[in-house]
Amino acid sequence: MNDTLFMKILVLGDSTAGKTSFLKRLSFNTFEEETNNTVGCDFCMKTVTTPENKTVNLQLWEIAGQDKYAGASKLYIRGAVGIIIITDVTKPEGLQTALKWRQIMMEAEETLESREIPIMIIQNKLDLVKGDLGDTQTKEYLEEFVITNHFTAGFQTSAKWNLNIEESIQCLIKSTIKFLKGESLYRSSRLTQSVSSLRLSRMSVENSGRKSLIRRYGANTRNPADACNC
Repeated sequence: MNDTLFMKILVLGDSTAGKTSFLKRLSFNTFEEETNNTVGCDFCMKTVTTPENKTVNLQLWEIAGQDKYAGASKLYIRGAVGIIIITDVTKPEGLQTALKWRQIMMEAEETLESREIPIMIIQNKLDLVKGDLGDTQTKEYLEEFVITNHFTAGFQTSAKWNLNIEESIQCLIKSTIKFLKGESLYRSSRLTQSVSSLRLSRMSVENSGRKSLIRRYGANTRNPADACNC
């Protein structure tokens, strides 16, 4: 039996960036035109097979995007080995919000920058771009922004069209495996139990109180996406 890796990934971004739609497409291959704003934190599981035939169990924590919940993200960073920051490609200031969310993470965990945890930028909602692309909507602009601001990688996606969802996750997994090996955490991230035996928790933070709800999600495994060049 192949070793199975476990990865806790934080998913951040403003409330209208499409985080929930991105995760629903990734985890359940579904899309809804309208979704409710996340309150506090929510998460789901996704089992992915890499091009190297390695099984990875992703625990994806979606942090609410409203400003009043920004501080709550500090509660969930412990144990995270990767971060996805989702932005709205239709908004000219969208990529700048990625810098804001990264700073929130840096303030929450002082060792985050020195440890070089993989942080990926997603420009979501590409299906809503009409006509010619604006300056901040081109792939070339995103690539330059990623390099200039020292992010791990960047992808333009559409949850509605199912565009680059799997590809972006495969790229993050590849970068995270390198990170784990560099920190000698690779061995400790292996799991012996199957995905079906994992008990998942769903947590919400609202106002000053915290509530915990426990649910089980069935893992939805899809064919692996092509390897990325990150």
